[in-house]
Amino acid sequence: MNIAQFRKLITSLQGLSDKQRLEASSALNKQASSDPIYQQLETRFIEHPECPHCHSNLINRYGKTDGHQRYRCKNCLKTFVAHRNTFSQNSS
Repeated sequence: MNIAQFRKLITSLQGLSDKQRLEASSALNKQASSDPIYQQLETRFIEHPECPHCHSNLINRYGKTDGHQRYRCKNCLKTFVAHRNTFSQNSS
């Protein structure tokens, strides 16, 4: 979502009823609390992006899978998610 679309969304939220605001808040909180470990990994990956296959830092966002951001390497063209090959993934 680009910044103009986001601002339009924020503006449109002002017209919500109390019930709609509660539902929107609940949906946002549910999304935000999906898994703090994945959120930390996503944040770390954004700060230092690297392909787990070829270790290139030429990365593009490439949709989502199971609610997690998917990436595609411009160098080797492989796709991955930020938590791949981590302790969290291997321990489940």
